[in-house]
Amino acid sequence: DLVSNMTSITDLYVTNKQLQAKVEELRISHRESGHMSQQIGVALEPLRYGPWIGDRCMRKAVKFERPFSKEPMFIIGFTIIDSDSSRHLRLKAHAENVSVNGFEFVCCTWADTIIYGFNATWTAFEN
Repeated sequence: DLVSNMTSITDLYVTNKQLQAKVEELRISHRESGHMSQQIGVALEPLRYGPWIGDRCMRKAVKFERPFSKEPMFIIGFTIIDSDSSRHLRLKAHAENVSVNGFEFVCCTWADTIIYGFNATWTAFEN
């Protein structure tokens, strides 16, 4: 019984060491964050006016401060959305053309939704 307990303790120690190594790896992982803010203006016109067929998108190129070692993953979220209240709200954002050096921030609406402005944040990180 003492031997089996020793084995369990050793297994726990190894598992704990592996977990600590993974936590440390995540701590030193390359991360960058930024935001996108658009109010009424020329850049936002595709989100404000028809024709009401398919997606209407605006795009903005983003360059990272320093290159990632591989293509990063993203978290993107809206913090403010200003839209026409007489219509349904339809708005999505995502990253396209992702590389180790940057990406294209894409924000789209569709149908008859009219967007007057938005603020969005993004975080890129190595997985």
